[in-house]
Amino acid sequence: MAKRRTKKASPKGLGDTVGLGDLTKSTIEAIASEQTITFGKKVIKTLKNQDDCGCVENQKKLNKIQLNKGKLLNYFMKVIGQPINIPTDEELDYLSEHLPNILPRMEIVNPKVVGPRLIQISDRIYGTTSGINVSNCDPCIGPHIRKLEKVYNQYK
Repeated sequence: MAKRRTKKASPKGLGDTVGLGDLTKSTIEAIASEQTITFGKKVIKTLKNQDDCGCVENQKKLNKIQLNKGKLLNYFMKVIGQPINIPTDEELDYLSEHLPNILPRMEIVNPKVVGPRLIQISDRIYGTTSGINVSNCDPCIGPHIRKLEKVYNQYK
């Protein structure tokens, strides 16, 4: 007699991915009050002229789309402007050498060397891709320097 194969159910909420339906549900629950959610379900039921709003069914459909948790976290950290990587000791040494001279007047000594390195450090820490060709004027490099100042003060 041949052995029957049984399909193992993967546990929900574990691993490196999250279903889009679960993410949508938890986001709505985090930003909306229970009264708002209940009201929304009543409106949908009325519009569909059905007893069920279809939330569970839609959640299951959306869960077929799996999202990588690490990439998702990095994306949200970028959106809110938080560092996603810890500065290395070499980067902190570089910042401690150059930031004190830059911050009072936002003037960079030897801008063709220091400016691109500061942008490179900022891009690595914040997961952005500004590129090394950014100008050294305050509107271009200023935001990088101000973000690096926060990182430096946090990790020095």
